[in-house]
Amino acid sequence: TQKKLEEAQAERDKQYEDMKKRIQYLYENGNTSWAQALLESNSIADMLSKMETSQKVYDYDREALQKLKDAVQSVQDLEEQLETEKAELESSKQEQEGIQQSLESQMSSLKASASDYDAQIAPADSGRRGSSSKSCSSGF
Repeated sequence: TQKKLEEAQAERDKQYEDMKKRIQYLYENGNTSWAQALLESNSIADMLSKMETSQKVYDYDREALQKLKDAVQSVQDLEEQLETEKAELESSKQEQEGIQQSLESQMSSLKASASDYDAQIAPADSGRRGSSSKSCSSGF
């Protein structure tokens, strides 16, 4: 998701730069109006050609603006997805840490029980060893 986010951010930045250049061009060179195209045309064919070109430029600008909006939305969606994934991972991490602490606690408890058993077995075991050595020595 991080890689997709970086790619989407790069695309958004590219679209933004392209749109800035287009707006700067329009500002510096002016935008030909329909009336101006009508008045400056030498013939109806020339006027229709200018109007068609103007319409194509308008359509291109609208498409470029929509691409920029889509790129911005894509970045926002990916950022939200990444945050959600991070939150889920953090939750899973905390859950795993809780399980680990529980297991460590159980292990400590079992070790303590094993030590208690060892302590209880040790006197009985030493008593058996002492009596077995006595029986062995008395048999000879």
